[in-house]
Parts: sequence; C-alpha cells; structure tokens
Amino acid sequence: MDPSSAVKWVSTNPEAKLKVSPAATNLLVSSTRPAAPVNLVSILGPARNGKSSLMNTLVGTGDTFAMSDSVKACTKGGDLSRSVVRLADFENTDRYQSDWATFRSTPNRGPDEDIYVAFADVEGQGDECEEHDVRLATPFLLLSKVIIFNWLGRPNKTTMLEKLEVMVLATDKIKQQDGDGGCFHEKVFGHLIILARDLSGPEKAEEIRELLLNDEDAGPSKDRKGATNRNTIRAGLRNSFESIVVRTLPVPHPSITGTFLCRPPHVVADFHHSYHNYRELFTIKTLFPSPSHPVCLRSAARSELGTAIPLSDFTPKFKATVKDLKVDIVEMLRIPHFFGGSPILGGDTISNVMTSLCDAVNDAKDISPPSLLQAIDLQKVQKAKADALVLFELFLDEVSGRPYNVRRLRIWCTVGPVRESRSTLKLARYTFSSMLASTRIESAKTSAVAEFQHLAQPAAQDVVQEEEEKLQKNMAALVAAAVGLQDKKRRDLDKQLKDAAKKGLSSVDDQAKRMSVPLSHPVTVERAWDRIIRDAFAAFTKDLARIMPGRCQGDVARDLKWALTRTEFSDKAQGKQEIGQNIRCEATGVNTKSLCFPANS
Repeated sequence: MDPSSAVKWVSTNPEAKLKVSPAATNLLVSSTRPAAPVNLVSILGPARNGKSSLMNTLVGTGDTFAMSDSVKACTKGGDLSRSVVRLADFENTDRYQSDWATFRSTPNRGPDEDIYVAFADVEGQGDECEEHDVRLATPFLLLSKVIIFNWLGRPNKTTMLEKLEVMVLATDKIKQQDGDGGCFHEKVFGHLIILARDLSGPEKAEEIRELLLNDEDAGPSKDRKGATNRNTIRAGLRNSFESIVVRTLPVPHPSITGTFLCRPPHVVADFHHSYHNYRELFTIKTLFPSPSHPVCLRSAARSELGTAIPLSDFTPKFKATVKDLKVDIVEMLRIPHFFGGSPILGGDTISNVMTSLCDAVNDAKDISPPSLLQAIDLQKVQKAKADALVLFELFLDEVSGRPYNVRRLRIWCTVGPVRESRSTLKLARYTFSSMLASTRIESAKTSAVAEFQHLAQPAAQDVVQEEEEKLQKNMAALVAAAVGLQDKKRRDLDKQLKDAAKKGLSSVDDQAKRMSVPLSHPVTVERAWDRIIRDAFAAFTKDLARIMPGRCQGDVARDLKWALTRTEFSDKAQGKQEIGQNIRCEATGVNTKSLCFPANS
C-alpha cells in the first residue's frame, strides 16, 4: 500500500517475532465506535503482484497505486489502510473519486452504518520459509471477515494450492472446542476470495475453481502422492472458510500488456539500474529459483518517464469487474465477524486481539479464541477500573464548583504523574459541610461508575459486573478515608474558631478592665463599651475571614454552630463588662445596684 495512506500494523524483527505497531492501534481506536462491529478485509499473496493497486481501487483512496522501485518484497508484515470506514460508505462511494474525505462526511443510511470496515495488505509472502508465512498469516486469517488471495500469472493447481496451504496450516495453531461450549461458528475463518489477475470471464473463473477446489481422482497415476496432498489442502480449505469464491480480474490498462522482458537474475539489477533515471518500475511475474532460468518482467502501470496511470484511466472492463467484486465483498461484510464466539466490537478490541494473537504466535502456543478473548476482556476491564478510581479521586478533589471535562480526565488518567500523585488528594486542604461532602461523594461515585462502564465496553458483561463490584468496594474505602478526613478537618476548624472567639473575648476583657471613664456617667460607659465590642468583633471577623473562606466549602460554620452575629458576640462578652464594673465599684465603695449598666449592642 501507499505509505501515505497506510500504517504498519504487524512487522517482524530480526528474530522473526511479530510486533504490533501502536500507530495502527491508535488509528483503529480513533476511527471506530467502541460498540460497533469491525470487519477486516485482508489481501494476501506473493509480493509485487498488484495487491496494493487492487486495494486502492476497491477502497478509492487515491488516483494512483504505489509501486516500489525494488524487485524485492518491500514489506514483511501487514499494513493497515488509513481508510477505516463504515460499510455504507464503502458500498456507496465512487471508487475513483479522489476526495475520499468529502464522501466520508456524507450521512449514512441503514444498519450498515453501524459496521466499520478496515483494510489490510499482508506482503512479503514467499520470501521467507513456510513457517514464517504461516505465523504471519494466522492473526490476519483469524481476524478477517474477507480474505483475498491475489494471484498473478498462469493458473497452476500445484503452485496455487501450495500457497493456499499456508491458510490450512494456520488452523493447526488454533485450539478448537467441541460441544455446546464451542467457541466457533461452523468455520474458523471468514470468506475466501481467490482472485486470478489478468484473466477475464466467468467461464475462466469456473475453470480455475474446478482446478483448485474439485478433488482429483488419484488412482494409479504417477502423481498419486501429489494428488493426495492437493486433495488434503482442498479439504482443509473447505473446512476452514465460511465460503470460497473464485473471481478473475482483467488487465487494468493496455500499457501493462507490453512485451515481456526476459533476463537472467544478474541482468535484472543492471537493467533496473540503467533505467533508474526514468523511474521505470517492474513487477516480477515469475521468479525461478535457479539463476540459470530467465526472470520474466513486465512494465508496471507507469510510463517510461515514471508518470503514474490514474485509476480513472483504467479500462471500463476492469472497472466493471472491480465493481462486481466489490458487490460480493459488501455482501460478505454485512454480518459481523466473530472471534471466540463473540463479534469483534470496536477498534480497541481488534487491536488487543491482534496483539494477543501475535504474542501467542511468538510463543508458539496453541490459540484458544475464547480464553484469549476472556483474558483481553479482563485486562481491559481492570484498566477501566483503575482509570475509574483515578477519576473518582479527581472528582472528590473537585471543590471549586467548576465541573471537570470527563473526556479530558480520561486522558489524564493515563499519564504517569497523575497516577503517582493520585493518593494525595487536594481534598485534604479543604473543609466541607457534612451535606456538601455527601453530595460531592455521591456525584463522584456516579461519574466514576459511568466512566468505568464506558471504558469497559464492549467486554463480556459477567467480567464487567465482577470488576464493577470491586470498584464499588475500592470507592467505599476511599469514601471512608475522605469522611474520616473531613471529620478531623471539622474538629480542627472548630478548635480554631473557638480559639479565635476566645482571643476576641480576651480582648474585650482586657479593655473592659482598663476602662477609666467616670462611673457616674453610664452613657459614657455605654459608648465606651460599644467601641470595645465593635473593635473586638471586627478583629474576630477578620480572624474568621482568614480561617474560613478559601478553605471551607458549604455551610460549615452553621454545621459547627459558629454563625455568630455581633449581638451574639456581645452577649458572650457581657459578663466581662460586668466584672470590670464590679471591680471599679468595689474599689470606690460605690453600690453597683445604683449604676446603670449599658444595654447589649
């Protein structure tokens, strides 16, 4: 595929281990809905035989198809097209339209809008040993609803069946289950389309079908062993795929049918190098293993000056045949692909399954789809629970009255520093009223559970339910800690308020004792007393402003019964004034009952 329209999905390292690219995972997750089925269309076959051009034509991702300037396989692994689309879009788009993004914005109609289609190009088959091909093909065969086997060249039952045998051998890696608890539908893999290139006509397709799929009568022939092996492959194909169809595809453009250039292998490099300035590209049609045999090359769909042939210039016959092929593929895609007895829902699921399949292949383990799917579900739901707990703590921390963006928090939950600091709640810096604390906690629990259920989609419900119960227990522990913290905060605050009140009353006491106005003028005493109360209450109010705002949320003062007015403060201080008056009267020998004490202010 064109690198500009594809990302590497599965690659191989020098140790022949399969590795999944995070870029492909991100593409699948961002392009699909979590609960929507995802059907994969994969094309397999020998490299340099036009697989990329066919996929580009089917998907409609551009006016040209890319070809490598090397006669060697340019990819070892699988590429994922960036065009992950709804089935309705794939069915209705003009495959030669250049502005694919514009079409994708067209409203969808019908149930097919809920099925997404992804496209994979598995290249490099045949360059490595058979075991490598089997390992590479296995994950794609298991995940694909439609597998296109691309064949360019003269139909040959022995050679083609040897290539198709890779798919049969892949079933040996799969652990089947019997009985009612079986995980599979009738077949292990999806639909297989055997596509013979540069041929045309339904008669030719039927002829190839009979050649490949009809059993041979071995009898006493010289090739009895070969016929038996081929029949075994045929039986394996029939038992593995939901359906097998054979289609032919004519030559896309007259320029491709030019004269074949026959050169031995050592001449190919020189020939290619001599035309380097013209960027003339070639496709190996047949590569014989012995250097003494010729290598047949033909011009790819480019002119001698390297000008790419637009898809719109392809022959009407080629376009019509591709359209018919697309109709067949669309019908096959209308039913979601099942893996482990469950449909593949969402880009996250297909990505996780691909990763687990590659790990199983690397470890040379038998693949049990139900067990693998259950492990993936459990891992996903446990991560959802962990993220929901982070979110719960962040919501407990929300005290400013400004609601957080849940989707943004979901991203924050994946950041290491957030996870590391989540145990230190900002809640510790604030004091809530009991009612507000209860409201905030319940709101946080509701939001965390809702986010957990969203993140856990579309895992099995029994797994989700079990982990949700654990989430509730984890949140209960956090709630108990938060409630205990708030109780302590309210006790500390109550002590601070009492200390502030004591300080204010002490100030009144000191000033009342120092009053030196004549005792025979109670009005003067009253004015002096009012001034003392006013100054002391102002100082007390300033202390309250320092203690309460910015640290207290809700009606905490009422909770602690510290909603004091100036009158209430004066009532508490009245005894101080009376004590001061009594001290003066005793010192001067005046009868206190004859004095008029000031009224409460």
